[in-house]
Amino acid sequence: MSWHRHRGSKPVPPAPAKNLIVLAISSGDKKHLQYLLTRGGDINAPHGDTCPLVFATQRGDLDIVVSLLDHQAAIDTPDSKGRTALMIAATGDRLEILETLIARGADIHRGDQHGNTALMHAVLNKNHAAVEKIIQAGADAQQRNRYGDSADQMMTRPEYTGMKSTVAAAFQNKAAQEKQTSTQLAEKIHVLKPLRLRPRN
Repeated sequence: MSWHRHRGSKPVPPAPAKNLIVLAISSGDKKHLQYLLTRGGDINAPHGDTCPLVFATQRGDLDIVVSLLDHQAAIDTPDSKGRTALMIAATGDRLEILETLIARGADIHRGDQHGNTALMHAVLNKNHAAVEKIIQAGADAQQRNRYGDSADQMMTRPEYTGMKSTVAAAFQNKAAQEKQTSTQLAEKIHVLKPLRLRPRN
């Protein structure tokens, strides 16, 4: 037995260097992946610098992302740089995955090791569609990272100024949707008939 022993304690097996779930995702073997998931494989364990949900998001495989979430993958599990699947989805052409993660409750305010949020990642990668979706989900453009920068401040830099109109439109759409929802609720309340109580005999 090669496990490391501590004086007065039982032998402790070393942490696995590889996550078999990540290996199955990498090989594209969805049948083996489902076998691992149904057999209780460690769905949140790291694999080098990544973890299953982040890795699947990087690959852009929506079906696998949904399968991992359905098998109770922790949606905000970060990689070695503190990046969650939502942050990864915000960086590239992964809009369906981004929408799925938001709908499943991913933390839009969480920051990576530098404090950069998913919105900041979307801005830095000039991902207009992601910026719009994340703002409509309630992201705060004024939230600051560890260096004191906010997404709003990032957009003042010349290379990101084109994002300003996208953000403004996203906030306008969000306000319009909230107003419409409020109006519909008010109309429903208005048409409700008052409750009539029958007199006791």
